[in-house]
Amino acid sequence: MDEKVSVAICTWNGERWIAEQLRSIISQTRKVDEIVLFDDGSTDKTVQIASQILSDSGLEHRINRNQSNVGSSKNFQLAAQACTGDLLFLADQDDYWMPTKVERILSVFSDNPDTGWVFSDLELCDDSLNATGKTMWERVGFGSQRRAQFCRGLQLEVVLKRPILTGAALAVRREILDVCIPFQSPWIHDHWISLVLSGKGIKGLAIEDCLVKYRLHQSQQVGDRQAALGAQVSRSVQTGSNGYLEECDSLRRLHPYLRGSEMGWSLVSKKIEHFQARAELRRRPRIQRVAMIARELSKGNYRFSWSWLAPLNDLIRG
Repeated sequence: MDEKVSVAICTWNGERWIAEQLRSIISQTRKVDEIVLFDDGSTDKTVQIASQILSDSGLEHRINRNQSNVGSSKNFQLAAQACTGDLLFLADQDDYWMPTKVERILSVFSDNPDTGWVFSDLELCDDSLNATGKTMWERVGFGSQRRAQFCRGLQLEVVLKRPILTGAALAVRREILDVCIPFQSPWIHDHWISLVLSGKGIKGLAIEDCLVKYRLHQSQQVGDRQAALGAQVSRSVQTGSNGYLEECDSLRRLHPYLRGSEMGWSLVSKKIEHFQARAELRRRPRIQRVAMIARELSKGNYRFSWSWLAPLNDLIRG
């Protein structure tokens, strides 16, 4: 493939890791063509370190320092918009790319010209990049069954159930990413991208290779602690009536982006209706919940919930 490859990397007080990450990107077997770094108000030496490494690399690059902190999702949006490549890779400041990552993903795009976005699994590592023996897909519950559903065209149903995409493992055609902009809060940028692209019916491919070493540490803004399946289920169990209504408000932000996609609009609307029903039944006496839960089960709407224990959760919790 002769497309121009851009990397959008976002930083914030990452002086401990940025050098190792940038060098892993610079030393790819298929060289990237452009690196665009947006710093979100670091108070350490992140920008100085990055500037020196990028200047020495000889690669086309650009560094921007936000005047005020805008948050990780907005910062990724700004970095992506500043990229000029045909294919865009997202990168975190604290990970490490396997040497063949770009080459491998470009080969997938080349073999699948109808594909708009590609993402891989990630190897979970400790603060020093020692492997933990686990992968991100294991942690977020993106197992063989869900991957099979995703690959046979049920993308939106899969990503509506729970987040599966880690932005650090994503590559997307630049013009396709435009349909996701502006990113909407309170969604994290990577989940938002997967929701919009799947809702628009834009084909994505999940490849099982671990192409990124994903570093786990306590200072992550968004990371494994929030993405882990156990954390997702725990949040679902603790969600009350108001929480479901807030989720409905978040889901409604998708609707303007899904105009022209009957399938996407319909599925998002069904999840909104389901969460509205769950919010309502949580306000009812338990004896009245039984019929409401049975109705949601008969409609198959609990497929939108994170846990198969959701009906029981709705019955016993307030």
